[in-house]
Amino acid sequence: MVCFSTLSCAKVRKFHLFRLFIAHFFVTLHLRMTKKLIIILSAVLFIVACGNTNNKAKALLDEARLALDERRYDDVLAKIDTLRNKYPRAIEERKQALPLWQKAELLRTQDELAVVDSLLAVVGSAYNEVRQLQNQADKSGDQEAWKRHNRTANQLKARKDSLQNRFDVACAKIKYIHKKQKEI
Repeated sequence: MVCFSTLSCAKVRKFHLFRLFIAHFFVTLHLRMTKKLIIILSAVLFIVACGNTNNKAKALLDEARLALDERRYDDVLAKIDTLRNKYPRAIEERKQALPLWQKAELLRTQDELAVVDSLLAVVGSAYNEVRQLQNQADKSGDQEAWKRHNRTANQLKARKDSLQNRFDVACAKIKYIHKKQKEI
């Protein structure tokens, strides 16, 4: 420690300035080193996080493929949707997910089309039978039977029209997916 009683004021001032300069130098050096350290750590964390993200995105894609093999189409679409939302920067996985999405949607729509086609045939047949009964009731003059058959025929007609709309939409969706698959 320096004894200030033997030093002049100018020397004391110089000593304090020198001490402040040294302190400022080391604080600035420490801040620069800290900034560099933060930048380096951030870069390392970013690289590690991106690698982890890609692994998670690949895992989701693999789960989607497995679900497709098991014919769980809604799960496939949900997993791909999760992949798109959670990992928007996993470009390669998203590119691989597009044909998978199209295939799952196509197979799901084809299954729906088969069910709707069967229902349409059953409802159409029932509608035709009720219309024949209604015509018979009309010819025999039985108004109560005609009204009852008319109500049933109207309900079946509405159901048949609804199924026909679902059938048409499913056909259009399949056609659109086939068109998009050819573009890829």
